[in-house]
Amino acid sequence: MPVVVYPLIATILFSASFWGFDALAQTKWGSGRPFLAELLEPSTAQLATRLVALIASATVASLLGWIGLDRERGNLRTQMELRQSRVAWDITYQFLGVLDMSGRLIEANRSSLDLIGVKLEDVKGKLFVDCPWWTHDIQMQERLAQAIGKASTGSPDRFEASHRDHRGVIHQIDFRIRPVFDRDGKVEYLVPEGHDITDLRQSELEQARLSQMLQTVLDTTPTRVFWKDRQSRFLGCNLAFARDAGMDRPSDLIGRTDHDMVWRDQAERFRSDDRDVMESGKGRAGIEEPQTRSDGSVYWLRTSKVPMLDSAGKVVGILGTYEDVTDSRQNQMELETSRKRLEEVNQELERRVQERTTDLVQMNRELETFAHSAAHDLRTPLRAIDGWTHAVVEDCAHCIDDVSKERLGRVRLAAQRIGEILDDLLRLSQASRSGLQPVDLDLAPVARELRDMLSSANSQRPIDWEIAETIPVHGDPGLLRLALWNLLDNAVKFTAGRYPARVEVGVSEKGFYVRDNGIGFDMAHSGKLFKAFQRLHLPEQFSGTGIGLALVRRIAERHGGWVEADGSPGRGATFQFRLG
Repeated sequence: MPVVVYPLIATILFSASFWGFDALAQTKWGSGRPFLAELLEPSTAQLATRLVALIASATVASLLGWIGLDRERGNLRTQMELRQSRVAWDITYQFLGVLDMSGRLIEANRSSLDLIGVKLEDVKGKLFVDCPWWTHDIQMQERLAQAIGKASTGSPDRFEASHRDHRGVIHQIDFRIRPVFDRDGKVEYLVPEGHDITDLRQSELEQARLSQMLQTVLDTTPTRVFWKDRQSRFLGCNLAFARDAGMDRPSDLIGRTDHDMVWRDQAERFRSDDRDVMESGKGRAGIEEPQTRSDGSVYWLRTSKVPMLDSAGKVVGILGTYEDVTDSRQNQMELETSRKRLEEVNQELERRVQERTTDLVQMNRELETFAHSAAHDLRTPLRAIDGWTHAVVEDCAHCIDDVSKERLGRVRLAAQRIGEILDDLLRLSQASRSGLQPVDLDLAPVARELRDMLSSANSQRPIDWEIAETIPVHGDPGLLRLALWNLLDNAVKFTAGRYPARVEVGVSEKGFYVRDNGIGFDMAHSGKLFKAFQRLHLPEQFSGTGIGLALVRRIAERHGGWVEADGSPGRGATFQFRLG
């Protein structure tokens, strides 16, 4: 009833009540006077009567108004709840509908209608199996008819359906039909509902693909991989691990323990390692241990294990890997055996070298002693040969011919050359035998002193000298002076014929160098330079015994260094003297 009706009724009742009470108050009773007139004055009685009528009428009207307003509020609340239910019905992600007992569509929510792009009036009253949701799939229509028949008997049914929407996209639907019962327990109507699980199925397919890819990667790698739960039961492994266990597929190991494997003899040790990792929460790497193969042979593993954690950080198992290191371990053992054998051989070689070195040192000492003694012993007869030959030439010049004089002159020259060689041998022996007394010194003043001596001896030709201001070195002063003298003497000798001759003495990285613009030499023959008695030029061209550069090398070696030469024919030479 509209809310405006209630005020009208209240007004009518108010008027009727007012006049009714007024008439009652005016009614005459047995005394012939109105009822209230018996109690009050006539004017007061009339006023009281109307006041009572007014209050009574107002009370009745108010009650009727409140009753009407409360009923209207109830109607509004019900309508609001119905609208909310309808909104929830339409916007839910579920596909919902209502069927009568014959399987015809009575109602469908907005999600269902939008899926196929139709309006309710287009499908209302049609058999559900003939609606556009299923017309593309006859087998699905048959399955749906079966489910409707089952639900009509009071048993719900559930299955997975595929549906093509109005854009041609296939959706996977988790579909069910449930019966709704009346108060008497009879099926009154059916409710079909569906949930789009397309994303879920795609996610499951993607997860399966990734799982398969991961398994392929695990099965391809030669490293064995396995994982266990808290009770050390195998949860999975790769193909290489399964084959080590004598099984065809990784799935054959699931649920087993090490006690069920061919390596059961090592099972307790493996489980102890598992417990240590899970209880400590720390991984272990590089554990080398033996394991039994399926054929009974024993091979060596290098195992690593780490704890597996769930999303809350709780240890739920272990992940392990290992590789077969039998060959490398065998190689290591062979290498160790070879190393020990090599040490024994080295010790034997060292012993023999020490013996040979002792022998060589003794021989060198004997040879040096012999050379020193021989040089001293030969000097006297050589002087005698030179002196007596000279006396014969002078005293008997009138009685010998020119040929004899020439021959005697050659004897004298030979004796003098032997004397020079003996002097050089003595210097070489002295350089080898003398003790080193190294000090810090400057070779520049020594070079200038030697320069003056050589310039005086060769005053007949000009020589340009360039000597570094300082040449700091650390070595034996006497031996370094001897080495520098031989290098400078060579430079002056082999610059003969150069006008002007040029000799330079400078500082090198760890020593000094001597450079000249003389005749130079061919680097192809540089190996002969520092060997005793080896010469690159004829004695007729340049005098010398071939001992000087050998002496320089011996001095450099005694200082822990070396000497090297660089030059080219006609372009001079450079000798680098390096100290250790």
